[in-house]
This record gives sequence, C-alpha cells and structure tokens, in this order.
Amino acid sequence: MKKILLTLLALLPLFGLAQGIDLMQVIPNDTEVRVGTLESGIKYYIRKNSKDPKRANFHIMYDVGAVQELDNQQGLAHFLEHMAFNGSKNFPGKGMDDYLQSIGVHFGENLNAMTGQEMTTYMITNVPITREGIVDSVLLVLHDWAGFIDLKDEDIDDERGVICEEWRQGNNAQRRVLDKQMETFFPGSIYAKRNVIGTEEVILSFTYEDLRSFYRKWYRPDMQAFVIVGDFDVDEMEAKLKKTMADIKEFEVKTPKDVVVITDKETPSVSIVTDPELKSTDVSIIFRHKPIAKKYADRVIALKQDIMTGLISSMLNERFTEIARKENAPFLDAGCGYFNFVEPADVLYVSGSARNDETVQTLEAVYTELLRMQRGGFTNSEFERVKTNHLTRAERAYNNRNDRRNGDFVDDYMSNFTSNSPFPSAETQFELTKEVLASITLDEINAVAKSLVRDKNSAVLVAAPSSTQVPSETQIIEVLDKVKGSEIAVFVEEVNNQPLVDQAAIKAGKVIKVDNGKFESTLWTLSNGVNVVIKKTDFKADEVIMNGVKLGGTSTIENLDDLVSIEFWKYFSGNAGLGNFSSTDLRKALTGKIANASASFGPLTATINGSCSPKDMETMLQLAYLRMAAPRFEQTDLNVVTNQWRSMIPNIIQTPDYAFSYQTNKTITGNNPRAMANLPSMEMLDKVSLERMAAMYKAQFANVSGMTFVFTGNFDEDALRPLVEKYLGSLPSDMKESPKFGKYHIHNVEGKVTNEFRTRMETPKVTSLSIYSGNIEWNDTERINLAAIRHILEVRYTKSVREEAGGTYGVQVQLEVSKEPKQEFGLAVYFNTDESKLNELMPIIQKELDDIVAGKIADESITIYKEFVVKKFAESNISNGTWNSYLREWYVWGNDNYSNYLKAVESVTKESIQATAKRAFSQGNLIKVIQLPQQ
Repeated sequence: MKKILLTLLALLPLFGLAQGIDLMQVIPNDTEVRVGTLESGIKYYIRKNSKDPKRANFHIMYDVGAVQELDNQQGLAHFLEHMAFNGSKNFPGKGMDDYLQSIGVHFGENLNAMTGQEMTTYMITNVPITREGIVDSVLLVLHDWAGFIDLKDEDIDDERGVICEEWRQGNNAQRRVLDKQMETFFPGSIYAKRNVIGTEEVILSFTYEDLRSFYRKWYRPDMQAFVIVGDFDVDEMEAKLKKTMADIKEFEVKTPKDVVVITDKETPSVSIVTDPELKSTDVSIIFRHKPIAKKYADRVIALKQDIMTGLISSMLNERFTEIARKENAPFLDAGCGYFNFVEPADVLYVSGSARNDETVQTLEAVYTELLRMQRGGFTNSEFERVKTNHLTRAERAYNNRNDRRNGDFVDDYMSNFTSNSPFPSAETQFELTKEVLASITLDEINAVAKSLVRDKNSAVLVAAPSSTQVPSETQIIEVLDKVKGSEIAVFVEEVNNQPLVDQAAIKAGKVIKVDNGKFESTLWTLSNGVNVVIKKTDFKADEVIMNGVKLGGTSTIENLDDLVSIEFWKYFSGNAGLGNFSSTDLRKALTGKIANASASFGPLTATINGSCSPKDMETMLQLAYLRMAAPRFEQTDLNVVTNQWRSMIPNIIQTPDYAFSYQTNKTITGNNPRAMANLPSMEMLDKVSLERMAAMYKAQFANVSGMTFVFTGNFDEDALRPLVEKYLGSLPSDMKESPKFGKYHIHNVEGKVTNEFRTRMETPKVTSLSIYSGNIEWNDTERINLAAIRHILEVRYTKSVREEAGGTYGVQVQLEVSKEPKQEFGLAVYFNTDESKLNELMPIIQKELDDIVAGKIADESITIYKEFVVKKFAESNISNGTWNSYLREWYVWGNDNYSNYLKAVESVTKESIQATAKRAFSQGNLIKVIQLPQQ
C-alpha cells in the first residue's frame, strides 16, 4: 500500500532505525526448506517434517486463475481443475482416483483442488509414504498435472453436467449479490468480469478448443510450483522429483500475464443490491489501497505493515463489538479486517449488519466509528491490550513450532511463489515479531489509522432482502457528508479491574482417591463426587484441552416453554458475562491470556468445554468454575440478542434453507413440538424467558456429583491438581448422582414417510434427503460395518450419481450410531440436483444401498475402506482432541473406541457388511424429504 509505505518510510528515522530495526532488511527464509527450480522452469519447495510420521503432503500450484481467461473461456480455469481428475498420461480415465483411494487417499478429503481468480492449486494430503512405490506414483500424479492432462472430448462433455450442478448448488443469494457488486469492488478491471465458476451458458456451450487453448497457454512450467512436506529424506525426495519431471520441457513461448489496473475513483462509489433470499441487511464500506510493491514483500517493512494493520483492525473490532452488545445499538453487529484482496489491491473492509429498514442508521454509526478512529486515534490502554494479545499469540505459535502438521507449512511456500512473501523459521518469525511490536508507538499507529479512511477508492455496498426498504445512492452520499461534518467525541473506555474470581468465596475440595486409568491416564476422585481424568501428552507444547460432561441435558426438561428458553442459550451465550464481568469487560480482563471455557447443552448432557495455554490453566479453570457457579443473566443482554433475532427472523423464514430445515424437523419427528423449539421463529422469541433460562441452566449444574472432567495436553500434574481441587472441588454437590437423562428424548418416526414440497427460490434446484434408521446392537462389529457401508456408498455415489449420471456435484452420506437412550442408527443421504434429473437419480440412490444388502460388494471397495480408516486412525491419534474424546467416551459412556478398533476394522468382510446391512435396512424405516422449486 503506497500511502502506508510512504507513511512508514517518513517515520523510519523516528520509529524504525531509532529502535535498532532496519525496515528494509530482507527477512531470511527457513533454511530447512529446500528451494530450487527444475530445468523446465518449475519451482519447488521441499521440507522434512516428522510430526506426521510416515505421511507427506504433495501440492502443485499454478500462478494462474480466472483472470487469465478470455471472454469465451469464462469458468474454464475452474473447469480445467475438474478435468485434471478425469484422465492423464499415466492415469487414464479414473485411474488416478482409483489408485489414490487404494492407498487410503480419499477424494474430497485428501485429494482435492481449488481455483481462484489469480491462482489454482491441487493437493494430495496425508499420503502414507510407507513404500517407495507410493512416493513414485504420487510424484507421477504431479507430473501429469504439470503438463499431461488428457482433455478428451467425451470426458469434457461428461463433466459439464457436474459443473452445472456445482453452479446451481453455489448460486445462492451471497454469490448473486457478489456478482452484482464486483464492478464496484474492481472498477474497470478484468476482476469484475471473472467470478471463477463462470456461467451455465458457457459451461454448456464452450468448444473443446476453448479449454485446450487455455491449458496450452497457461499450464506451463514457469507458472508452476511444487510444494512437498513430510516425513522423508529431503535429498532423496529432491532426486526423485527431478527424475520424475525430467521429460517436462521449458516452453519457448511464455505469454506474460497482463498487468491488471483497477480504475481509481476520487469519490466514494455506491452499490445497492437486493435479493429475496438474503437473510440480513449488510452495509459495507471498503477502502482500497495499493499494496506494498512485490519487491518489498519479503522485508521487515511488510511485516511491520501486517502487524500494524492487524493491531488497528483488532482495536476497531473491539469498539464495534462493545457497541453491538449494548441495548438499542445502531447495528446488530459490525466488524472489519485489513487484507490483500487481489494482487493490485489491499482493502480495509468494514461491515455492519442492520435491522430491517435501518440501513441508514447502521451506515451512519459504522462511518462515525471510522472517523472517530481517524480523528482521535486509539487510546494507550487499547493499544497496549492488543499488543499484549498479539505477542501472546506469537509466543504460542513459537512454543508449538515443533508440533506443526504438514499442512501448516504449505501456505507460506505458496505465498512466496506468488507474492514473494518470506517463510522464515519459527525462531526468526518470533524474534522479528517481538522487535517490531516493541518498536511500534501509539503515534505511529494513529498516523497509519488516519491514512486508511479516505474518499479516494472507497465504496459503500448495501446488500438487503428484497422486502427491505433501502436508501438511494444520493441518500447514502448524504449520510457520509453528514458524518464528515459532525463533531465526533474522542473514544473513552471503562475497564473493570476486579479479580476474575472472589477467592474468599471458594471452599476447595480434595482429591480423595487416585487410580490408574484407561489409556495410560490417571483418575482423580474429588470430595464432591467429581471425576477428573488426566492424560499428559506431547502432541502440542502449548495446548491443554478440558471437557466436562454431566449427564442430563434438555431431555430432562418437560415444560416446552422451559425447553425453548434453554435452547436459546446457544444464541445468548456470546453476550453473557460471568460473575462480576460483562462479556465486554471479560474480554478485556483476559488480555494476554489464552484460556476459554464455555457451556453447552445437548439432549443427554450438559458440558463445559475449554482450552488454554499451559501457563493459563488457572484462568481456564476459573472460567469453568464461573460458568457453573456464577453464570451471569442480565435482561439487557438478552434484549440485545432477542432484538437481533426479531430483525432477522422475517427474512430468514423466507429462505429455501429455512423451509428445508423446518420441513425436515417436522417430518423426521412426526411434528414433535420439542423438535421445533430450536428453530428461530417469532413464537420462539415470545416464549424465551431470562428467568426460566437461568433456572434451567443452573439446575443442570446444581449437583455436580458424578460429573466427569477430562484434561489432555502438556500440563504439569502437580500444578494442575491444586487448581482442580480449588475450582472443581468447590462446586456444589449432594454426593447423589442426578438422573442420567430424561424421558423427553426425541426419536425419529418409524415406517416409510415422504414429504415432498415446493418452495419459491431464485435458482431452481431440488434438495433430497433420505434417512434410513432403526435399532442396532451397540458393538464394535455393527458400528464399524455401518461405517464401512457409509464409506462404500459415498464412493459409489461419486461414480454413479456424479460421474456417470452427471446429476449432482456430490452426494453426502452421514451416519450416526447411538447407545443411549436406546441403541439405534441413522444413515442420511443428501444431494442437490435439477428437477428434471430427480426421477433418474432417486432409483440409483436406492439401488446402491440395495446392492450392499444383497451382498454385491466388490473386494476392492473393502480394501479401500480399510486403507482409508487405518490411515486416518493413525493420523488422528497424535491429537489432544482425539484422546480427550477416547477418554470421555470411556468414562462417561463406557465405550472403548481405541483398543480393539484396528482389529474390528481388519475383521470387516463382504459377509459381515451384508449381515449388518440386512439387520439395519430391513426394518422398513425410510424418511424422505424432497424440496422442489415452485413452478
């Protein structure tokens, strides 16, 4: 950004060199990364990382995207991305997908790609490099992607239907609005004309040569980079890469990318767009600036800009949040961010959500805060707070430097390839961050903040539901002029300096029993009946995870109005404070801390979930204590949230998504009113009572006897024990366990039920949901066979429904198996399509399942399933979250999801899958919910 760069350079003698920092210093890259260029011109980045044992990530990136398309090629960069999976020199047809699935690499999860306006990337992640042949084969995939994609006529035609369905599925209100706003975002430039997905007309009508021409012109070596990170020898991987890519030659003709210029405009632009399916009115103000030149992107000055604009965004967001949490706030919420939007443009993006017909009030309030920042700057307390938080996050990243997974490295190398951004070592990054933070002064911050807000290259964007009254362009400009001409008071803030917890009020308990626990854990029994399970790990140096579970939940609540009130907690919780602190005061009180604890309620449980840095364990436990012993319920806080919902609900209930959710809940539960309690509606809001919410909440934690807390992570046991005794051991208990859960649990209806309905929608499409359910014995065999059925179905549907029929972008298959309150399962099949294709696809959906029941199961599909789950099991077991889950399942529900898992997977056979399928799907329970467009 030129103006910020000039500001920093002008202040350099005063705020840069005076502090001993050379802002023009090139930031050294991490020497652990092998960087080179093949003879063809392809750049590569190779790094060893042993955190994921015997795993590697392989990426290829193209410095090419939708803005390189000609008018007759709109959408073809993205189309080409699809074609890379449909046949290549060494992997004809679906050979690439078939091979990768055979080694446990699952399409959509470990095998994927992404296209943007400026870049395209393909990825093969978490590859099990257990054999040399696997590495050779995956490098061969990269080789083919680099220059040997088939692009056969018939394959192109087959893919048209898939991409049309992707277009249909994604053509929601947000994308329609964005398409209309693009000229305001990118005036006079190619960016305004390239939305990546293209149009349905082009997708169906482009010629084969249109696609091949784009491929030949842009998919060339000098536009490509390989990124390979994993548990291997770098020298060996580099040698293999060079050998595999030896036949790729440098292109003689290298068409340069056009330099894109976005037209400057001296006065604010205005865009007003309405759409009947928008759920809220959003008022955005953008300020476009030129980025720092690419040649400076690897220097300390770029790091300083990133830090300074990040600090400014954080302070401004704090102000917006504080306003939004006040009763009668001028907007529902607001926020901002500073980032590189596209290559020639950085933006300060500020957005506020307005109540219906209050667009002007929201615009005036948001713009006032921007000018308050511009004219009066920030206070020292705000500045010191965000600096402290930034340094705390940087320190945590440094502490976890040896615990990064393969994927954590990739983005830095890709950014270096496209933008010249540096990829320093963790040590260099941390030391530079500390030095730069220490050098930044409040005066410097305020000088930069002042330069961010201006008329030149600014725009106001209004996106609103069609039913909302919106101002004219003239009225919007009048609002801006009015705010500019007004007196704006300097920002003043209040800080609550009370201690987080009244220590005198706490009567600590004791650990009265210590046992060796499951999975090499330790079990503490507290004097108040709370069970504490601890497992120290070395997965992450700076992470502790805590989960507390108490049986009970919403199924213990009989009264429907009480149920509505406690269900509303999930919306209210973000505004709720703790103890003597409002939510705003609490956020300030936690400055410099990495600790959180939240409460949530499910049908069968009340839970306290938290995480922290090891040094902040006491803060996390204090927050957990307050969540149970001193929750804060203020009517003004509830009024803020209910008023927000009263404004949004009239728009939400008009959308196709809401209609589908409503009809689904109604259908699968037989119109049970309890199932409708958590769907937003005016009737729901009328029933919400602060008094009843507080009563239901407190009742869940009134007796903690039998509650189980699980701690996993890098903690000191001797340090944790007195904190647990103090904050968990002091919670109320009568030493009698509460009822597990109530009789008011909601179950699916039985039998065959179909609900086919029509909804008005802007982009006609069908949404189909089929749910198979029934009783099933809870044991490893049945659960893992059901999981195999889910996996096999998903693979089959990709082939039969997506690829062969071209009927949908994808079919999702989800599985739930429950032990309590009854042993049952539910398998859901979900997809979107065009109405003309529905009658063709529904029989295919059923036939694939019927074939499994009939035992028509290919041996390779079982092998693919086993390879995938065994690989994923090993990957997940180096996570604190995974082990926390294992321990919770054992100590709360008595389920061992670890010990015999691999043995159970290995025992899966065609016969065992068929037997489970017969037991599960012969019960005759099938619910279909089909949403059709209004004709």
